Amino acid sequence: MSVYPGVDPVLRALHGRVPLAVFTAADTAAAEILLEATGIRRFFAHVVGADRVSQTKPSPEGLLLMARLLLVEPTRMAYIGDGPADIAAARACGALASAAAWGHQFDATVPADQVLEQPADVLRFIRMAPLAASAVPLDLVSELDSDGDSHDGGSG
Repeated sequence: MSVYPGVDPVLRALHGRVPLAVFTAADTAAAEILLEATGIRRFFAHVVGADRVSQTKPSPEGLLLMARLLLVEPTRMAYIGDGPADIAAARACGALASAAAWGHQFDATVPADQVLEQPADVLRFIRMAPLAASAVPLDLVSELDSDGDSHDGGSG
């Protein structure tokens, strides 16, 4: 089990500079186990799973909770996800909807505010828009899909 190629160096570069969190349609405990197993849990201030909200994606409820936990306005966040429900949730709460083209659920026909072709694009985005980077909750580990199944680094 591993993260998508290129995700680890991005998390290392952002750690301590930008508050990071995970919102997933999986159960919080399952997400925590996966993040620990892949060695990246330490990068995230919070993990919010579907069990912590009454409605999961595409509802914005989880992202609104994430904003409260990070003490930022939702409109000051970017939410990075690979699926249509991720984009819909980000738009519904006013966050920047960023599509992760490397993810297994990516659909180029779903309009996002920006498409990130590779994880390193996150760093380029933050350099271009430093004011928007006060909180960038990332869903970069798309290892758990909505049914909680694990994936091996994006193969599918």
